Amino acid sequence: MNLPIAQAPIQALPEAEKHRAELFPYDGRHPPLAANQRLIPRPECERIEAWLARSLEPAREDDAMELAALLVGGFTRQQVNDPDAFLWHLRAAFSRHPADIGYEVAQAIPATLRWLDVATVNEALDERSNRRKLALIRVREHLAEHDRRDQSRSEP
Repeated sequence: MNLPIAQAPIQALPEAEKHRAELFPYDGRHPPLAANQRLIPRPECERIEAWLARSLEPAREDDAMELAALLVGGFTRQQVNDPDAFLWHLRAAFSRHPADIGYEVAQAIPATLRWLDVATVNEALDERSNRRKLALIRVREHLAEHDRRDQSRSEP
């Protein structure tokens, strides 16, 4: 599977990596921006916003199927009643999330679980996607604060 450039890990964008602590806090919480808080510079915000928006594009159908097959391949002893339906549900889960997140989950889950179920895969995918969505929201908050500060400076 070839991951599109837009779906590469965050280390691929130096601006995002530089502001990792602000965008991806350890506890997952983003307190409101303070009026005097130092902001991520506007040009960097704009590049990070564009990158995050592109990186949230869902996986293509063929990539999602490949990820589902890759994941199921890690559970060789598991028997399911309807293998086609099971693969269909996994493919559907992977197709709602970015391919790089799906690949990360497909690699991590066999090492941590004895039994594969679709709900666990959905939870893992949602958790990783939500972190990226929250980072996008945070960058947009920074851009809005830039606009607010620029407007307050221009008013007499």
